[in-house]
Amino acid sequence: MCARSYVARRKWLLWVLALISALSVVAFLVLTLYDIGWTYSYKNHGVHPKKGWEIALLVLSVGISLAGIVIHLLIFLSLRLGSNWRRGHFVIIVFLVFQVYMMARMIILLYVGSRTIAERKGTKADPFAVVLIVFGTLFFINDVISFLFFVTHFRILKQEVHERECEEAAQEDQRSECTSEPGGRSRKATETPFEEWEGIIL
Repeated sequence: MCARSYVARRKWLLWVLALISALSVVAFLVLTLYDIGWTYSYKNHGVHPKKGWEIALLVLSVGISLAGIVIHLLIFLSLRLGSNWRRGHFVIIVFLVFQVYMMARMIILLYVGSRTIAERKGTKADPFAVVLIVFGTLFFINDVISFLFFVTHFRILKQEVHERECEEAAQEDQRSECTSEPGGRSRKATETPFEEWEGIIL
């Protein structure tokens, strides 16, 4: 209950977490495109130690990053509409799955950066590896916090949607009771008494 009330009062924090998460996806997309471009650049004469399956993974990474951008656009829409979007909480499930993927990716990024620095022990550290470690750590922390907060937000939103559906169902029942007559037959607003009796007889 404490977590739900905390998240419900700080919806702006969900926007910030989702925005930082979206920036990490864009950063990965740019990094992957740069890697692919450098692999086949004129300067490198198309020669690179990367194998075919490694290039395939890079292309797959681009596709997943593009899908991640779409997911983040949908999560922004879900945050904007709230319970007005009846299926908005299903978008959160997809977002949570994507966050798990991003956390695993950040762990790999930290491993690669740490290994690069360890291999160059005793010499000047590679600035690119340091950048990978710093941003990888920040994005990983953001992904973990986003996962925890959006799990709570999913429960809140699901409950709000359920309550709203129950209220609308109750209103529909009241309307049907008001328009129905003692005999159990509903009378249309535009139906004349003659048409009503004609319908009963026939």
